[in-house]
Amino acid sequence: MAHDNIYVNFGEINSMSALQWPVEHYLPGLVPEINASGGQVDAWSLAEEIYYDVHDKGLRLSHRTISTALKDFFKIFQREDAFEHPNMAMYNKLLQGLQYDQFSRFYNNNKGLMTFRNHFLVFAYTIALTQSHRLASDLARFFLSNAPYISTSERTTHLKAWAIALLQLADLIPEATLQESLSYLHPPHRTKYIPRGRRPHRPLLELHPRAYTQPPAPQRLIAYAPAVRSPSMDYALAPAHHAAAAAEDVEVLNANQQVQQMQIEDQQGQIEDLRMAMMRY
Repeated sequence: MAHDNIYVNFGEINSMSALQWPVEHYLPGLVPEINASGGQVDAWSLAEEIYYDVHDKGLRLSHRTISTALKDFFKIFQREDAFEHPNMAMYNKLLQGLQYDQFSRFYNNNKGLMTFRNHFLVFAYTIALTQSHRLASDLARFFLSNAPYISTSERTTHLKAWAIALLQLADLIPEATLQESLSYLHPPHRTKYIPRGRRPHRPLLELHPRAYTQPPAPQRLIAYAPAVRSPSMDYALAPAHHAAAAAEDVEVLNANQQVQQMQIEDQQGQIEDLRMAMMRY
């Protein structure tokens, strides 16, 4: 039985609609469920599966956070152009999360790129669970285009979540793409460990901790080499203002400085007038 729309259920009273044909085309893993249920997707169970898996891997995401990201994911398939450009809608959803992190109070020393990271993680899980090769390639391509920023701006303690998200796509994207993506999360300057074994440049994030090796510590190294500035963001201060607000603050400071300069010049003129008057007497 064909349906123009399907219903994505997030509980007894929470549901949303999406176009059936792009969902079935890009998320083939949902086709049996849609056919068996008469055009419905149990997003609540999908969120539950993601919730328990990420917690087993040591991440702490609330069910509400996962459901919010899932709703944003399925909103991609509400647009009439969803069949032709679902990747652009997905990119926009992720970039909205990045902008929110950059220009809100949630971008601070502890949370890092929280909204951006959580949405990427849930999107990756959903794509993997629904066996979407096309969207997996698009998501990996999006990560690689933003990887330099992520690897230098994200908190080191949160890079594990990005790695877990990428590893969900392992069966849907080429191995070379996966390894290139993981390499951004574990560059040499971001770790105190060195690789060992037969693959000296393998990404360490996917290995057991016993695969890590402490680097050799040459004696007198500190006496011969100057201190190197760490690119890590662990000790960075959170930006107090975004660019537009900062520009406004600069304009206010310039205006105040001009007013103060005029007041100083006026006082200097008054002093000069008093001096000339005293000389006449």
